[in-house]
Amino acid sequence: MKNVLIFSNCAASDSESNGRIHMTQFQKYLDGNHLHNFYVRGNPDLENIKYLNISYKDALLSKLTFGIKKPALNSNVIKSGVNASESISNKSANPFYHWARNKCFSNNRSIYKTLCDYVLKNKIEALVIWGSNVPFLYELIRKISNKTGIKYITITCEDYPLKKYCYFKKHNVFFNFFQRQLRKQCIKCYQGSSKNIYCNNELKNLYEKETETTNGEVIYLGSSLKRFGEEKTKKVKNVLYGGNLYDDRLKSIIDVAEVLNKRNIALNIYGKTSEENIKLLKEHTNINYFGVVPFSELVKHFSENDALLHVEGFSKEYINDCRFAFSTKISDYLVTGKKIIAYGPKEISGINFLLKEWKQVVATNKNDLDLVINYIESDDYAFSDVYKEFKTELVSEKVFKIMESL
Repeated sequence: MKNVLIFSNCAASDSESNGRIHMTQFQKYLDGNHLHNFYVRGNPDLENIKYLNISYKDALLSKLTFGIKKPALNSNVIKSGVNASESISNKSANPFYHWARNKCFSNNRSIYKTLCDYVLKNKIEALVIWGSNVPFLYELIRKISNKTGIKYITITCEDYPLKKYCYFKKHNVFFNFFQRQLRKQCIKCYQGSSKNIYCNNELKNLYEKETETTNGEVIYLGSSLKRFGEEKTKKVKNVLYGGNLYDDRLKSIIDVAEVLNKRNIALNIYGKTSEENIKLLKEHTNINYFGVVPFSELVKHFSENDALLHVEGFSKEYINDCRFAFSTKISDYLVTGKKIIAYGPKEISGINFLLKEWKQVVATNKNDLDLVINYIESDDYAFSDVYKEFKTELVSEKVFKIMESL
């Protein structure tokens, strides 16, 4: 098994959606000392994960001093260690902890040189960049690869680096400047990668067109959730929604709530939103709003509800901004075996995928929601076998084979 170093702007996490993908896609590496992580923002909340963390500000400073060999960082701005370190013996290997203690990031070393030294010293055999909206990371992994000769792959589930317009922030005068830098470094990075992994076909087609590459592969976002079972005829009494409550999604949730209310079906909602939106939710008597809970607790509520709800927004801005989005909730919901209600425009990748694989559970307009509920309550209800493509074991095995082939 190879030693792998991941570069990312989101930390491995059991509670944050993008962070959970670290767990599923690199499951085979989690149990040993083979997985190393370099993060810009966030700390992992998993036990025994080796990581180094720097802030966006420090990453920016590193980028500004990258090409002129000035000190980018020093030991005072490094957060490093292993999560739950108190449970680890002093004899256990914890390279990032000792790395910081020995002040490898001293004032006479750049982050680039230090990482190159670390990669060689610890016999790192493969590099990975997982998504990113930080130009510095794309440049860093590419130059480290060129210096050390170690190959790298990319993994992404979003089109952010290739966006040409900020759909929700129309008056952000800095967007075009920073986006050009991000796009430039992203394209260079993808062109030098040994393999580019995407979470859906639409994303693969976009990146291969924009980066002029042909070495892509689609691997779905995996889920490590257990399967609750496939109930086929039970009448739906309550539905759960857990996730983002942005304005556009909130409008879709209200649409669903109104249809469910006519059928005396409760809608239980978990997620973060504004006080104004909470008041709006409470205007609907069949909505129960529970606020934000850890993902591990949210999963426990899955089994208490008869169906799980996934929604997307319908506004022009939302569709343009999230066209290539494939929510991790779709992966989680499919794997559990629970009944699903999906509501959103067909232009969104996740909705389009469900339309192709399990169209009976998808409503692309409000009038179709009754048809979906009728179906999941009927004797004709049949669960799709597509869930097998999202199981952790399969996803992790696919990534493992790619990593070992480098």
